[in-house]
Amino acid sequence: MSWSLNDFDRLNPRLFKAFMAASETNSFTIAADVACMTQGGISQHISKLEEQVGRPLFRRTKNQVILTDTGRRMVSYVKRYLEIMNDFRESVARPNENLSGLITCAMPASCLLLPYFKLLLHKCLKYDKIELSIILEPSKKVVESVLHAKADFGFAADACHNTELDYTQFYTEEYVLVGTKRFIRDKMTLDQIIKMRFVRYPGFDDCSEQWLNAIRKSHNGTNTLVNYSGYSNTIDTAIIMVKGGLGVSIFPRHCVKNLLLNEELVEYSIQAPVLNSISIITTKNQDPPKRVSKVVNWFMEMKC
Repeated sequence: MSWSLNDFDRLNPRLFKAFMAASETNSFTIAADVACMTQGGISQHISKLEEQVGRPLFRRTKNQVILTDTGRRMVSYVKRYLEIMNDFRESVARPNENLSGLITCAMPASCLLLPYFKLLLHKCLKYDKIELSIILEPSKKVVESVLHAKADFGFAADACHNTELDYTQFYTEEYVLVGTKRFIRDKMTLDQIIKMRFVRYPGFDDCSEQWLNAIRKSHNGTNTLVNYSGYSNTIDTAIIMVKGGLGVSIFPRHCVKNLLLNEELVEYSIQAPVLNSISIITTKNQDPPKRVSKVVNWFMEMKC
């Protein structure tokens, strides 16, 4: 035999849940809530795992627990273990059996307002063992999340290019400057546009940079935005603030399309549309789990 009975006692996978909960929360107390265990149970499981590993996995401080180098390696090991288990289950499942496991997707908040995501949710209803996690963040952070395996895949602007990632073009966004009729007038100068008061939100900097680059070329200017009337941590609230007359902002057209059609907002007309290509990004030279490939393929089918 190539194995012995002692091999099965080296690491107990039943202890991994407590460890992963503590690694993500940096707290045994919060980990207990996340893992649906008692704090004593968390502490006991982690102590047992440390005994099996032979090294401390956490450095205990007064207010939190911090992963040691061994602990960080343990996190990577547990993630690989879970992927291998999921891959095995998927490989022996019959074609009509549900896929299972966590799928994490990172994207700018504007992507969530596309019709594709309603279709995705409808498809996920058929796979009740899939757990879908969405991280909303600007394109630059999406790239970091996919690179550091915080997300299985993501949606990001092609301008945020990284040679370690694969980019598959998915759709094209158009950026528009909008506000109420009180603010938007025809044929404004670059100075007048710059002096307007803007409402910011996560992802605003990406949109405004693209839009202003195009405007600067047509106006032969180099001005940057300096006046802000408000900030929201969600694009939905930022749209409500602009609709309420707090200021103007730059959004992807699909996010404000209905408000423009109903004339609740108006856009500043420019000669040529400001477009930006958005791609699905994945890690190069890595085969993702079957469930992740399935969801990425769903998006590509919707695009077609």
